[in-house]
Amino acid sequence: MSRMKKTLGLVLAGMLMLSLTAAAVEPTALLEQSFESGTAGEPYGLDEWAAAHWISPWMLGDERSQLDDQVSRSGSQSLRIRYPAGQYMPEASGYLAPFQLEPANEYYVSFWARFSEDFSWGTRRSEGKLGLGLAGGAACSGGQTCTGDNGFSSRLLWREGGRAAVYYYAMDHPGPYGDVVYLTDATGEPVTYPRGEWFNVVQRLKVNTVTNGQAHPDGEIEVWYNGQAGAKITGLRFVTNSDKVDKAYFATFYGGGTPEYAPTHDSYIWYDDLKVSQQRSDMCELEPGTCDEWDRVRMLTARIPAHWAKAELQRAIEQRLWEGPPAGRSFNPDAPIQRAALVELLVRALGMDQATDRAQFPDIRHLTQAQQQAIAAAVTAGVINGFEDGSFRPQGEVTRAQLATILARALKLPVNAATSTQPFTDDNTLPGWARDSVYALSGLGILQGRNGHVFDPQAPVTSAEALVVLLRAVDLADRS
Repeated sequence: MSRMKKTLGLVLAGMLMLSLTAAAVEPTALLEQSFESGTAGEPYGLDEWAAAHWISPWMLGDERSQLDDQVSRSGSQSLRIRYPAGQYMPEASGYLAPFQLEPANEYYVSFWARFSEDFSWGTRRSEGKLGLGLAGGAACSGGQTCTGDNGFSSRLLWREGGRAAVYYYAMDHPGPYGDVVYLTDATGEPVTYPRGEWFNVVQRLKVNTVTNGQAHPDGEIEVWYNGQAGAKITGLRFVTNSDKVDKAYFATFYGGGTPEYAPTHDSYIWYDDLKVSQQRSDMCELEPGTCDEWDRVRMLTARIPAHWAKAELQRAIEQRLWEGPPAGRSFNPDAPIQRAALVELLVRALGMDQATDRAQFPDIRHLTQAQQQAIAAAVTAGVINGFEDGSFRPQGEVTRAQLATILARALKLPVNAATSTQPFTDDNTLPGWARDSVYALSGLGILQGRNGHVFDPQAPVTSAEALVVLLRAVDLADRS
């Protein structure tokens, strides 16, 4: 290996050490990145990552990145990384960023990648770093000797002909560089990355235990390729101190540290659906068939614009309370929800008995059978009524006062308007027929005010408000 590679490795290790002094990372159960936010054709830098809650103190290669709306594994966009012809090492090739994690003994990472159809494996020698790896402490790498107090790292490689390998730095290695273990399939045959096809890699790293500064050989690395075991390395010693896994290390570039590793022509890798978690259960790629549900949620969530309630709207999709925004049309969470849509959500959310007959309102005959039966169920349960002229007005809006009354009936809440304080600054505008329901739901934290304790009873309920309120009602029912 060249002196340049070793020097650059020490520089990068120093940059990683700087990341240890950065602001504390908020604990998170699962980090996800599907690249659905941001502008197609534009680079994807630190600000864009931070908007998705991925925080890194520095980055190399953002000018070689681009959001691509022509190629994606799920949703509508992916991250494309460019590897210029003749260039190698991360200052001139690929993309590098150490994303901070809540320190833990064990983490899983998962990513999907796709090599361009004419991807160059290298000029005379083939080696490059691929995708998302794991590291901790000072992230020993770049030709360093791992001493137990200067961290550790584990990343994926491609080698000659696309052969897949894991490249890790741990204690007890006699040479100046990390260890390489090739991935194999169930029959023992080498795993080779394809060109022009999406594939998935999952990696798990568990830090060894330590007693009085003595490292026990019980650290582990596992790698899965397309859901199948590819490598398992046991008996590892990473640390003699208290370092944990604390970085999801996006590291992809050509090298080796000499021009013979560089690509013969511009080459590209697309990345999509990245995940980092302490829980194996978040790695749907390891459980056959379960990624279909994850993909469904990601696709539907991608149609929701930035909004204060987006996380709750995603939860409504996950719980199948809501089918999500329709394809091919823009969705405005702040648009008023229609009566028929609200009733259908309400019946589904609270598990009300579905009616076999359809409600006898002349103006709902154009609705779907499911909507008509939901309206019939709500009417039978005494939750909602039609109007004096015999109509239901399915496309009509629902006021906040009406929502309070409907929901209080559905939950069968004991209502009593007696209260020692006025929870809303506009209490005097509450209709008498809704006051008890508003107070009951407010007391349970289900229905809240807008903008500084203003209830605004005559304002139409938005789609976002309706879904958030119904989720709170479901939570209440589950606790009861």
